[in-house]
Amino acid sequence: MKNVLLACRNLILVAFLAAPTFVSAAEFQVSDSCKISLLTCSPGNELYSCFGHSGIRVNDPLERVDIVFNYGTFDFERPGFYVNFCRGILIYSLGVDQYYDFENQYIYEQRGLSEQILNLTTEQKQAIVEFLLTNAQRENRDYRYDFLLDNCATRIRDVFEKHLGSKLAFHTEKWDTTKTFRYLIDEYSWFKRWESFGMNLLIGLPVDKPTTPRQQMFLPNYLRDGFTTATVNGNEPFVTATREILPAPNFDKSANWTSPEWLFAIILGLLMLLTFAEIRFHFHVKVVDFILFFTTGLFGLLFLTLWLFTQHWTTAWNLNLLWALPTHLLLAFAILFNGLYPKLKQILFIAWIVEIVFLTLHFVLPQPFQIGMILINAMLVTRLFRLYWKAKSLE
Repeated sequence: MKNVLLACRNLILVAFLAAPTFVSAAEFQVSDSCKISLLTCSPGNELYSCFGHSGIRVNDPLERVDIVFNYGTFDFERPGFYVNFCRGILIYSLGVDQYYDFENQYIYEQRGLSEQILNLTTEQKQAIVEFLLTNAQRENRDYRYDFLLDNCATRIRDVFEKHLGSKLAFHTEKWDTTKTFRYLIDEYSWFKRWESFGMNLLIGLPVDKPTTPRQQMFLPNYLRDGFTTATVNGNEPFVTATREILPAPNFDKSANWTSPEWLFAIILGLLMLLTFAEIRFHFHVKVVDFILFFTTGLFGLLFLTLWLFTQHWTTAWNLNLLWALPTHLLLAFAILFNGLYPKLKQILFIAWIVEIVFLTLHFVLPQPFQIGMILINAMLVTRLFRLYWKAKSLE
């Protein structure tokens, strides 16, 4: 009968997420056998999972409680979810799962899972569990998510810093503090060539500043490494035991011919051949220029919007605007009308010079640019040259 009652209480403890209120956190008492650990989930092959994940496991065999606190849950059905996402206001929540379900999810996704048992006193465990249970109540569990500054990993770091204070010391003196947020993002996403290209298109100068070891812990693997060498109470290891629950698989991370670099290199070569043929045989394929300048201008407008009209701090001061000029959007429509070419001669010349300057000096700018971006810039230089000389010939 006792086991049945304990099992029922365990289910009630996890089910509180569906209820506005639940039993007071102070009513749950951890036993001496309770273990609190950091769970680190290995990166997956999909973009949403390529950075990994973290959770806090509370395993108390005597109380028949084995649950995971997870700061990485969100609700697509929340009113205004997509609008808020575009505006840079994304609400995440602290969720609670049965450990069995949590592990099975990563078995299904074929991702690795490791556990670090933490060196905590019974009093510290009790305080942390009470905090997590209170934080997971419906009125407390939501927070404004920030991928780089406030996410599923940094929230866990903050929980232990809050409850251990100066007793917890991270020994990260040998960590590389020249790494920027952009570098760290690329470190985990470079093999997703198109997704990496897209992210680097959208983020600007704020992510190109050197990071501190504490900031680097926004990545679950870095948080795990920080816990590995951390100490408590002076010189006691913070991690008392580490075990691999699920092995991390090896994903194919090789680039192929469908990557942005290869595709844009092929397009650039074709545009150069087309430009030579147009000049040699006196014709003009306007639709090619319309697509190129319309698409580039549209992206420039997107970069400007994300910078000025949203709360995404990572998209501010995006220097991709130096080659993806929003004015190219208007130029695209002007290209459709031959009679406008002479009037556009000066504008075409200025745009050509701007693109040439970027092409030759992009490497001195504080924001790095992927090869694919430079190849698009070279396409614009090539076609602006063609359009400028055509405008001159129509005078």
